[in-house]
Amino acid sequence: MASSLHEVDFGSLAILDAGSVNAELKSRLSLVSKDCQERPGDAKARTVTVEIIFEPVVDQNGYTTDVKTRLAIKSKLPAYESKPYSMGMRRRGNQATFVFNENSLGDVSQGTLDLGDDE
Repeated sequence: MASSLHEVDFGSLAILDAGSVNAELKSRLSLVSKDCQERPGDAKARTVTVEIIFEPVVDQNGYTTDVKTRLAIKSKLPAYESKPYSMGMRRRGNQATFVFNENSLGDVSQGTLDLGDDE
């Protein structure tokens, strides 16, 4: 008969809590993989961190009898950053706002030619 006790290592953590911890790790890895594929031009690092937190359980004699353990699985992706756009500033009374020229995203002041429909 096989023992239900498992020594803690990466392999045994895969079966912990019916695989829920491993499922979360796979989910985070998938998120990072997807981000790398969708933003191949962003060379900034992506990270997945598995943190194992051990809190000693101490008996009345001051001995550690066992530990309460939590796993924290975190992922960090670079922030999305667009290319730079030129925006102007406008005031309406005491309110200020920003504006952009949809026909010239690189220069808000650029005039455009309206060629009409018959050109």
